[in-house]
Amino acid sequence: MIKQFSLLTILTTSILNVGAIENAPIQDVPDVIVYSDVYGPFEEYNENIILDIHIELNLDSDMTLKEKLYVFDIDKYEEPRPSQKAVSFTYFKKRSKREAYDINLQLHLEKYLTTEGLGVEFVIDYQSGPNAFNPLYSYRTKIFPRTSYYLDSGEEECVGPLTYFAIDSTLKGEIFDFTPLNEGIEEESYYQYTNLLHFEYKFPKPFIYDDINLVINDVYNIFPHLPRLTMTYKKVQLEAYQVDDIVYITFPSQMYVEKSTNYMSMEEKEGFVPTNTFLFPSGEKENVLKTQFRLNLTRIGYGAIVYSKILNLTFGRNLFGDCSNSNFCVVGGRAE
Repeated sequence: MIKQFSLLTILTTSILNVGAIENAPIQDVPDVIVYSDVYGPFEEYNENIILDIHIELNLDSDMTLKEKLYVFDIDKYEEPRPSQKAVSFTYFKKRSKREAYDINLQLHLEKYLTTEGLGVEFVIDYQSGPNAFNPLYSYRTKIFPRTSYYLDSGEEECVGPLTYFAIDSTLKGEIFDFTPLNEGIEEESYYQYTNLLHFEYKFPKPFIYDDINLVINDVYNIFPHLPRLTMTYKKVQLEAYQVDDIVYITFPSQMYVEKSTNYMSMEEKEGFVPTNTFLFPSGEKENVLKTQFRLNLTRIGYGAIVYSKILNLTFGRNLFGDCSNSNFCVVGGRAE
């Protein structure tokens, strides 16, 4: 039975050159199982990395095997035997037909990984005669350094570039789905930000990001104390956390608010009190609805995705105000 790992993914394959093994029977269990952890993300001219590779055999007989990992120019990717730029290998060793073992090989990136990318191949050869060797298993992929990857306007789903390495043919890349952001900011009452913005993210390693922020075109000056980019544009740094395949976007846990106006500040000021909730300015619902809020996701995930979206704002009734449009109002000095 194969041991399952939460961050490891498993690749199963049959012998590539069955004809080279005389009378090889059809088996219910794969002949070779190979898997590794996910390594990366990589930067341009990234340092060399030692890979831990696990191999499980289910062969008809014992064999002498040699494992090899090499890199080559990406423009040679379609060639069956591309010229190797650098190689790491084990020496030939007799393996039992049901053996499970681990090896370490070096992935050479230091001199070779550029923005053009690099081809990588892992191969297991077996000795078929005194001076004859045949492939038992091979896995080939491409890797790229982590540079900004801009989504086209209107694009809401993507698979990130291969800025990592893992021996796993089923690992297609980071999957991003920004469709849930179309809902924008929806609140039952005009008062505070409670329904968290979120998007889907699928990858066997935790979500990472360089920067997430909200830029507000504050033409009505209803957020006078937020950090200023220009005369009207204000910028708020946001945070993110992951639960399963969902990434939630939040305001900072430490903010400040002026209670009489609900004006927000990201830094401590006289007359402001601490809060962990982002509030909308009192009595400014109509102006808030006419204000542009742009969410910027900068170099998120291993593939350094760059995504920007203008958010829709939807509010229900006011929390306080006139009785026809508010949850709470005052009539004759008595709350109803």
